[in-house]
Amino acid sequence: KPLGMQGAAFHWTGDSSTGKTGALHAAASVWGSPTEQVHSWRQTSNALEYTCALHNDMTMVNDELRELDAKEAGAVAYMQGNGKGKGRAHHAGGLREPVAWRIVMLSSGELGLADHIASAGQKHYSGQEVRFIELDADGGAGLGMWNDVSACAEGGEQFTDALKKFAARYHGTAGRDFLRHLVKHLDLLPTWWRSHEAAFAGHYRPADAGGQVLRVMGAFCLAGFAGELAARFEVVPWQRGAALSAAGR
Repeated sequence: KPLGMQGAAFHWTGDSSTGKTGALHAAASVWGSPTEQVHSWRQTSNALEYTCALHNDMTMVNDELRELDAKEAGAVAYMQGNGKGKGRAHHAGGLREPVAWRIVMLSSGELGLADHIASAGQKHYSGQEVRFIELDADGGAGLGMWNDVSACAEGGEQFTDALKKFAARYHGTAGRDFLRHLVKHLDLLPTWWRSHEAAFAGHYRPADAGGQVLRVMGAFCLAGFAGELAARFEVVPWQRGAALSAAGR
């Protein structure tokens, strides 16, 4: 919100047992217990409105897209990205104020959004793609989602299990620590953001990129910026530049 950026959703898609759920648990542990922070897609669109609103200005994590009614999936993609629920009439007449939010969503599923929508015989649109960004969960290293599991020599599956175990045990501190630093530097955020945005675009902006590509690039740029701030604030152990590089890839 301080940067005037829109929300976005990143959806990991691929076969089961690649580590998608483990990755969601690790991300959710930033804010709290994964058992409380990782939600199911098995909700109506009306219920999802209020779930989004409960996570306003935070991260929302939903697992297994297939559990969302395929007939509602397209509308849900627009709704979460636009940050506003349905208009509704007030019981006393007139209109009620719509439920609103600004979130970054992490999602997973064996199906991508386009395939899920198609299963209901509906058409998929580019406006949904830029709001619901699909990523292949296969890291390409034969380790499921991961391309480096040196912290767990047994392999990708064991690495995922370790992530889930530690996320269940240690959670809720990194997000609060990040916010403590963030509020102290709100006046510097625009300057830092302009510098980061210029560096990111300089390295990764495709030639002749159109508006749709730039919107998706902006979502990755924002995620990289948050990671760079976490390194600057020493909330995380990775080196400065690592988050920018990861988002760029």
